[in-house]
Amino acid sequence: MDLGKMSLFSVLKKRMDYIENRQEVLSENIANADTPKYRARDLKPFNFKELMRSQAMYVSPTGTNPKHIGTEPARMREYASENPKPYETTIDGNQVVLEEQMTKMSESQVDHQLTTELYKKNLHLFRIALGKN
Repeated sequence: MDLGKMSLFSVLKKRMDYIENRQEVLSENIANADTPKYRARDLKPFNFKELMRSQAMYVSPTGTNPKHIGTEPARMREYASENPKPYETTIDGNQVVLEEQMTKMSESQVDHQLTTELYKKNLHLFRIALGKN
């Protein structure tokens, strides 16, 4: 049985992908904290309700060949947007505030731990149901 095809596990996987991509975007912000005119970016918040709605109504194509077009989903981090209201801007135009970025990184870490625990708990429920506790 493929757990990735079950809606709960597929949503948890998408949540983990979102957290991974957000960590990449935030780490790029931190790495460019001294780059002139660099604007901090972030991903749109993960909307569970919209994801469940799209899961129910969207059928993704299955590629039988890796060269097929349109079978690979776009990475979320490609949709990262610039922060519309920065807390502050330096003289050289840089809008990265390290304290803000570190707070967002901590939020991502907590989200990762929560999602991992949800995944573990649901796997444990399956083991109980199968009698393999």
